[in-house]
Amino acid sequence: MVFDHGLHWKPPREMRAYEDSMVRLLDAYKRTPSRPRTNTPVDEGGDGKGGGSANSTDAEKGDSIHRLQLVAWRETSPQHFSSSGGHYPKDKHEPKGCVPMHGDMVGPRLARMEAAASRAGFTTLNALDRDFLSQPSAEDELVVLPYRDYASSLHYLHPGDCSHYCHDPVRSS
Repeated sequence: MVFDHGLHWKPPREMRAYEDSMVRLLDAYKRTPSRPRTNTPVDEGGDGKGGGSANSTDAEKGDSIHRLQLVAWRETSPQHFSSSGGHYPKDKHEPKGCVPMHGDMVGPRLARMEAAASRAGFTTLNALDRDFLSQPSAEDELVVLPYRDYASSLHYLHPGDCSHYCHDPVRSS
């Protein structure tokens, strides 16, 4: 499961509610019960021809699907307003126009997502960490897919506002 949640949660006043919402989502995921895979005949003969009895199913053999094997959060796309963190300005009198992000325009969502994962009992892993693939898989693991840095310079892909993206190669050239 890959999810991205949070662009319209406005910092800083709604960040605690955002974090609480993520804790509820991750807790709900952890409570997802196992369920039988299918009611198709099991291939007991191993020949790919379904050599088991007509009444023998993988569900009856105790083979079941548990929760999803991968839960990943794609970091929220950056906005490109000329304001703190690039977020929608509270003061409508701030300069108009989309601007590229720079290092001191860090948003709060990643830290809040990591805090929510910790509160829900998840370990977080960053998919760009050098040793990401060599790390053992934990049962309750949240993989963070960084995106903010990648899109920080894409201010020119906004079609008239600084929140929504539209890649149009004709328009960009």
